[in-house]
Amino acid sequence: MRRGISIVGLSLVLAGTAITPVAAMQSMDPAFSDTIISELGYPTIAIEVGPSGIDAPDTLEAGLYHVTLDAEIETDVAYMNFVQPPAGLDHDTMVAQMLEAGAGDVVRDGWVFLGGTNTPNPGESATFVIELKEGDYQIAASYYQIEDSGANEVMLMEPLTVTPAVNDGYYEEPEADVMLEITDDLQYIVSPDAIAAGPQIWQISNTGEHHSHHVVMMGVPDGTSDQDIINEFNAMMSGTPTASPSLMEQFVWTGYAALQSGGTTTWAEFDLKPGTYALICFIMEDGVYRPHMLDGMVTIFTVA
Repeated sequence: MRRGISIVGLSLVLAGTAITPVAAMQSMDPAFSDTIISELGYPTIAIEVGPSGIDAPDTLEAGLYHVTLDAEIETDVAYMNFVQPPAGLDHDTMVAQMLEAGAGDVVRDGWVFLGGTNTPNPGESATFVIELKEGDYQIAASYYQIEDSGANEVMLMEPLTVTPAVNDGYYEEPEADVMLEITDDLQYIVSPDAIAAGPQIWQISNTGEHHSHHVVMMGVPDGTSDQDIINEFNAMMSGTPTASPSLMEQFVWTGYAALQSGGTTTWAEFDLKPGTYALICFIMEDGVYRPHMLDGMVTIFTVA
């Protein structure tokens, strides 16, 4: 569940209901921004993915980086994450499990996700800041067509070695305007309570130990509560008819941050308009196939 409602991921949620994934797709008003982060002076990692493969460095020094993601073909959108797969997986299995996680929201045991993003529209970039520590990683990146909602998504993976920092440059972490804490008890904790409109740097930290989560940001009608959203999805799963238009059909896809495991932090910039928004986690544990959202992982916040 990245760029709007994913047919691959949400079909598991809506199975057996009268509402089809196609009919439930939302409008979009992406709030991705880079006006502040791009001026902070971090070295850039440019990642491009498409039929030619992943164009990205294979070796970097440890440190903070400003990551930019683009699709090779202007009609595609792209996804990426820095990951550490479980030991012992062959390449094909590794790619298949990463596609399950990135496109289908199903996370298998043993994976470590440092964070990433998804480009909002064809021909547009997505950016974020991440601290890469010494170690061996994989750059997981995919590309797909909006028209088929990712049904033919191609996932690729390339190794990345992060070596000890040897230069004299030291970069402080970005000063965040908004703190988003993600917890093991399936909560998004947003501070401050009221967020100012306009470009803001969000610090996104998974402070738990046991679960990986992503961040799907939706504009929702004023007055919507966390429980309203949970109730609607529970109703759809049980086959109970919902009001027309459904609440989900009124969602406006606004922002996204890719999977992060416990102990990881990224920084992303969003330029939000005044209104009411929801943070929703659609991630499912392998073998459970129950989105975290149904267990309460929905948080409403306002922008003034």
